[in-house]
Amino acid sequence: MSGPVRRVGAAVIGWSAALLAAGCASSPPLPPAAQDASPLRAAERFLDAANRRDLDAMAHAFGTDGGSIADTGGGLGCGLRRVASWLGAADRCPTRQEVEVRMYALAAVLRHDGYEVTATEPVPGRDRPVTRVSVEVRRGERIHRDVGVFVISTASGWLVESVELEKITGR
Repeated sequence: MSGPVRRVGAAVIGWSAALLAAGCASSPPLPPAAQDASPLRAAERFLDAANRRDLDAMAHAFGTDGGSIADTGGGLGCGLRRVASWLGAADRCPTRQEVEVRMYALAAVLRHDGYEVTATEPVPGRDRPVTRVSVEVRRGERIHRDVGVFVISTASGWLVESVELEKITGR
């Protein structure tokens, strides 16, 4: 192998090793409470954390079938997504600051004086099991009815995937 080719090959191997190391850095395991065994418990834990403004607990309870939004880049999945985002093939994992701002905004809307679960029902047509947990959210004298909290099954338990905030905000 000639000198320039060998240097390019070494640079590619070096960058590949750096990307793999960035993707393989371990993220902390989910706290035991984040490994909810039921969609109802996951929704309740998220609403309770939102009311306490416990942004870290909210982040561990919120996510997609790919995992919690609290995993901000330490796992192999986020490392691979980071590389794919550079190529325009995927979205990157959010930063810790972005997650904190999102959870803060959710907590502001979900602040409540109490809530009551009124129904749970499976959501049809999804690749993974998803349950809509319907809640009535009480703020002072006002009651916001039928606020949907969508909870998705993941490898490590159930995570809140989305909340029908427009039923609270009116927008």
